[in-house]
Amino acid sequence: MAQTRGMLVSMTETLPEDEEETNEWFHREHIDLRAQTDGFIRARRYISVEGSPKYIATYETVSDSVLSSEAYLQAVGNQSEWTLKVLPMFTMLQRLTLKLTVDRLQGGGGALTVVRFQAPEKEDDQASLRNWIADDFVPAALSKPGITGVCLGENMLEAANATGEVARAIGGDVPVTEVEEWLVFVEGVDTTVTASAGEALVSGAPDLLDSGATYVKSTFQYLYGYPG
Repeated sequence: MAQTRGMLVSMTETLPEDEEETNEWFHREHIDLRAQTDGFIRARRYISVEGSPKYIATYETVSDSVLSSEAYLQAVGNQSEWTLKVLPMFTMLQRLTLKLTVDRLQGGGGALTVVRFQAPEKEDDQASLRNWIADDFVPAALSKPGITGVCLGENMLEAANATGEVARAIGGDVPVTEVEEWLVFVEGVDTTVTASAGEALVSGAPDLLDSGATYVKSTFQYLYGYPG
């Protein structure tokens, strides 16, 4: 049976005077190092063209278990001097540790739209929404010219808080994760195309906004990745 892949997501913002150094840190050190950690496949970083946060980075793994492995926790806790200098500069540092329960990613598109929302409370409702995304939304999205990949990531609270505890110990301002969130990623060759697919998800998902749940839809342009 194929392993369920994982994805670490970091969402960051910083003050204008710190932006040059934090960007250099991501592109000259952090992205490459994290992508070379055991079990990681690739890492990519994007800048917002619509919505927030300003920056998002994704780190894909061969299985979701990598994100709670001892090797990964050691890597998080064993940071460089540059990392220790940069972490306090972030005015936003949110991390999500995802299991890719629907995974149709391939290659790498230059544009990314992310729809982030609170998961339904009941397991039956979660299953219905997950199946709709897999069986209805994903095939429809991939049939559109310019869409190159789609996935659904479900936040793993225990793993997220384990890595967050380590990150806080070395100076990161990482909040405790208490809400089960889902993220749908739509990749493509153009931001207009991916944003349109994100709108189709929000308007077509059954009961997505029931019980007062809110969603955030943001679109990003690719900046840097490793492997390139």
